[in-house]
Amino acid sequence: MSDIPQKPPTLALRRVSLDSLPTEVKAHIARLCAEQYATLKEKLDQLTDVRDAVTHFRKANTMTSLGSLFRSSKEWATICAPFRFTKLDLAGLRAPIFRMRLARLRGEHFTEVDLRDAPLNDLIVFVGALPLLTNLRTVHVSDFRSAAVNRDAYALLKVDDVERAYMVSAMKALLSRAHRISLDNVSPSVVSAILAPDVLARIQNLQLVFSNCVGLRSIDKLLSNLGALKRLDIRFPHDIAQLDAELSLRPARQPGDTFPALRSLRLVAPDIAPSVLQFASQFAPSLEDLELRFEYYDAEFEPQDPAGINGLIGPFPLLKKLTLEGNRDALDGPLASTDDTTMPALCEILFKPSRLFSEGVRRDQEPVLPDLGRDSPLDLMTIHPSYGSLEGLAGSEFSQIATRELRTSDNFYSATLAYSRSTAVQTQDVEFDDVEAAVSSTIEFLSGWLERATIYKDTASLVKMARALCQVELERIAYEA
Repeated sequence: MSDIPQKPPTLALRRVSLDSLPTEVKAHIARLCAEQYATLKEKLDQLTDVRDAVTHFRKANTMTSLGSLFRSSKEWATICAPFRFTKLDLAGLRAPIFRMRLARLRGEHFTEVDLRDAPLNDLIVFVGALPLLTNLRTVHVSDFRSAAVNRDAYALLKVDDVERAYMVSAMKALLSRAHRISLDNVSPSVVSAILAPDVLARIQNLQLVFSNCVGLRSIDKLLSNLGALKRLDIRFPHDIAQLDAELSLRPARQPGDTFPALRSLRLVAPDIAPSVLQFASQFAPSLEDLELRFEYYDAEFEPQDPAGINGLIGPFPLLKKLTLEGNRDALDGPLASTDDTTMPALCEILFKPSRLFSEGVRRDQEPVLPDLGRDSPLDLMTIHPSYGSLEGLAGSEFSQIATRELRTSDNFYSATLAYSRSTAVQTQDVEFDDVEAAVSSTIEFLSGWLERATIYKDTASLVKMARALCQVELERIAYEA
């Protein structure tokens, strides 16, 4: 019996679970979940200007995958915390759990805070938690000084002048260590009062949302103090007549004047005007990335300089990427500026008009637009909203721009959301086949989504789908009625 060979013992199969993975692998998984969430938000921002849809997405999406990992164990909570608690907004600040323990336990992980339009009581709570938020580097804020001078508000909260001054001082100290600052709903004349001289001298990334045009004629003085600035994002007020008047009164550049060597510039204006284009063109020598957005084109509007430029003044020797968005007729001039002489290094154009073709009605005395075209081909030109087929562009003006690759959309998000662009897209501007293809792609995705949620009994996923389909449900109710 002893000569009979024995079977080797069967090795027990080791069951691998998330909890048994090495710590560095767990950290990599958490990082991928956070990156996936951030990429989706970025794509939505790029592919549509339907702000309501993007806002709803941000409010409804709770980073499900990362949140699930965070709640699975204490070790996972420790690993996921730096990726999950990165941005603090007013809703988070007002949550009782933030004041009770979140600020103390996770405060070091927050790198970004959004305090736009925060009332005095929220600012007081925030300043109280500020010593625990040691790594804030990106700050979005309105003029907090206006909240501090509201005597009715701080009398009601039993805050005296000393405490009010402390709050203002603490906010300025926060801005003094921020790497990226966004000032929302401010007058151009108060920027220098909110940001100290040392902040202006060292800040590299600045976003300004102006509430009015007061002081815009002196904006060059502000810019001359921004010596280290690399990225500037400005949203101008909605009054194009006042905007054009103020920018037209800017003093002429003097030989000794210094301007920041911007690498990236984004401007949002209500309409196109020579003064706006001149403002953008003054950064031409150093720009690598330029984004212009014009909300509309009023053929009856008469600029301060009716016969002034309707395109960009170059050369832009380093410009590699140009993004043009908004009203189709307002974009004609900047699009025609993409010739080899004006933009010799241009590699990519992202063209996001409200409709593909121009109405052709121009302002009186406006210079004739040059033909599109360049001898040096682009690496990529993306046109959005989707035209449907690349062959359909063959006889259009876009065919005059040489490019190695031409795209009309990245995925079904762009094609589907484009048809919800408020009143910008009219039904006569799109073809039935194009819309039908986009809708079919979305319905196919929804079918797969439902199937996966059903197999895994994923209630959270079904809830998310229900939120996304609210508008469809309203259409069903209206149809049945």
